[in-house]
Amino acid sequence: MYLHSNRVRHLQRIMALLAARLAPDELRLELARPLARLLDADFYASYVWDDNSARFTRGVLLNGRTTHCQLYEAHFQYADPVAPHLMKMRVPTRASDVISQRKLVATSFFSQFLRPEGVYWGINAYAHDGCRHLGDVRLWRRRSRED
Repeated sequence: MYLHSNRVRHLQRIMALLAARLAPDELRLELARPLARLLDADFYASYVWDDNSARFTRGVLLNGRTTHCQLYEAHFQYADPVAPHLMKMRVPTRASDVISQRKLVATSFFSQFLRPEGVYWGINAYAHDGCRHLGDVRLWRRRSRED
């Protein structure tokens, strides 16, 4: 695979961030822009699963309303038809691989949460340390883009 020089710069930035000694939440935030640019995503979000409360917390966001993470944490994670399936995967997985786009678009999660942000196609990756969830990366694109 050939990478243009601008993508190589994003990859270099990602590698430097992964090698840096950053706090986990700071790392997830700092990775947002170069990772989204490298993978040509319109939207980036990242959460950490809290085993004690059985919920996603500590959201960080790029290219969305500041309230988007708060809305997800307070309400929409409980109506999310995608994340529970994707969280079980140990590799980056497209949302359309666990639910058809037609079914996703028919959900209230899509119409009330994703559509208002212009979010349509997504891929999520969940990092694990053995059985413990360390954090995730959610990269999504607009409808006019490819899956």
